[in-house]
Amino acid sequence: MWANFGLAIQIKHLSLAEELAENIVSSVSADRIVIVCKAAEQKIIISLLNQLGWKSKIQSIVTETDLLRWYERALRGKFADSIGDSVLQKLANEIQVEFPTTDKREFLQFMEKRGYDKLTNPNWVK
Repeated sequence: MWANFGLAIQIKHLSLAEELAENIVSSVSADRIVIVCKAAEQKIIISLLNQLGWKSKIQSIVTETDLLRWYERALRGKFADSIGDSVLQKLANEIQVEFPTTDKREFLQFMEKRGYDKLTNPNWVK
């Protein structure tokens, strides 16, 4: 499975309990695991990983708020001129990899379902 910026071994959108964490960590054989979570869950996840001795398997824990802030800086903030186009191009390339269909209707349906067809900011629409 591929994510926006490289290979993703597993993507889970679940509330993390000890048993679920054990299943995820034991089934992932990667040395660079990044957990993305809600800010309210970050301390709990760190505590759980420390208690179970798995913190060393995790490269980083990033919150959704962090991601939003990084995208905002890259696309509209002070770094928009220097890296905004590059970020958008990488996202566009990964969308092509994820949706390599020759029939554009499937991708257009995906965009409409997510509301991406309603974007009006010139940095997002080309």
